[in-house]
Amino acid sequence: MTAGGAISSTRSRALAPWGRHLHVHDSFGRQDDIWMYTHGERIAYGHGDLHLPVGWGDNPRETIIAECEFPNIELQARHWHSARETADATNSLAERARTLKTARAA
Repeated sequence: MTAGGAISSTRSRALAPWGRHLHVHDSFGRQDDIWMYTHGERIAYGHGDLHLPVGWGDNPRETIIAECEFPNIELQARHWHSARETADATNSLAERARTLKTARAA
């Protein structure tokens, strides 16, 4: 993340070869540094690793998918009420993702 909270594609590109897999979910790239009563408050204020359905946050997915290579991609099942739109968005990203021919050890 950058100081302003945005997720940096430059940093993502540098870290991608070292990751074992890519978790496909969304967030707003803001640190979880403010105490809140509930997870719902975190979602409302966009703080922390929210694991939102793809498209609900503002991660630069298109840039990251275009610029990075990943050993594999993992989709975590969550927010079943929006599973169809999450699967459609994830499938669209996966079609454009470049995966490594051989995974590098993390």
